[in-house]
Amino acid sequence: TKFVEFILEGLVTQTKKALEELKNTKEEKIEDTLLPRRSEILSIIRDHRMISFDFLKRRFSKISPSTLHYDLSCLRKQKLIKKIGSTRGVLYGI
Repeated sequence: TKFVEFILEGLVTQTKKALEELKNTKEEKIEDTLLPRRSEILSIIRDHRMISFDFLKRRFSKISPSTLHYDLSCLRKQKLIKKIGSTRGVLYGI
């Protein structure tokens, strides 16, 4: 009846508004959601193309090596960086 039609029209208009808002929002980049240190590691790798772990260790001297390894591992899992090699001479790149 009239009340049901009124409610349904309201639902339709609100659904259309919500759909338009979803279309207009930008997709959030994964880089925007990174922690500050991981974001800085990623930008360093982008600037230098290939870096060694030793380079990062010198750059982040106050951060423990295990934490840096964990950060690199997280960036690799998110497919933001690649690990080249598997021994002490490992390099990280984009």
